[in-house]
Amino acid sequence: TGTGGMDAGPGPGVALVRLDVGQSALANARELYSAAKKAEAKAKRTEEVEEETVKRAEARAKRGGKAAHGPGGKKSQPEVGRGAIRERRKRFWFEKFHWFISSEGLLVIGGRDAKQNELLVKRYLRAQDLFLHASFHGAPTLVIRREGGRDAAVPERSLEEGAVMAVSRSRAWRARDGGAAQVYWVRPDQVSKTPQSGEYLSAGGFVIRGKKNFIAVQPMVMGVGVLFRRARESEAEEKQEGREREEEDGMEGME
Repeated sequence: TGTGGMDAGPGPGVALVRLDVGQSALANARELYSAAKKAEAKAKRTEEVEEETVKRAEARAKRGGKAAHGPGGKKSQPEVGRGAIRERRKRFWFEKFHWFISSEGLLVIGGRDAKQNELLVKRYLRAQDLFLHASFHGAPTLVIRREGGRDAAVPERSLEEGAVMAVSRSRAWRARDGGAAQVYWVRPDQVSKTPQSGEYLSAGGFVIRGKKNFIAVQPMVMGVGVLFRRARESEAEEKQEGREREEEDGMEGME
């Protein structure tokens, strides 16, 4: 029924259903019943999934609590498993640059752009370090960080590896023409930001005073490595296991 020509809609507790006038009343009833059963089964499955999710979450929380407090109430490392929250490690200061560890164990860092080249020289180039650069446009400024003072032995292997990085990070990589690049190294006191009268230095540019030590550039080869850092606890455990294995091997030898 309607009021003023407007459909008032179904009353409380009444649902509208769509019927196919081309089918019999029995066929319409059968389709409605089938749709209702499917909806009921879907709702039941949804409830079961929700219950399973809650149970798994509670189980993970209990395991995490047990892992955090070992025997005797001592704290232990949290269990790292599927769905566990991992603590983000602290990044080292040099990771914002290009960097690698040389075969001689020295840290070699290079700027990613002109701004970083400036930062590298102004803040991180020390008196005992070495400065590297390549003649190719876009080559990064490189710093080899070393200990032992200014008079320490020059790390020849690290210089060669740094030269490869300097060329590979320049436009020579795309041109595949590393042989045309010249790479040199100097000491920090030879690097200056003060140009000669009438000269101009762009951002990331430097003036080199004195002798440049040129390096024979090796083939341009770059790779990817993974660096692991062991926790003190695991290092102590490995040493203990090593001592136990040595004792066992000694006893077997006596037998």
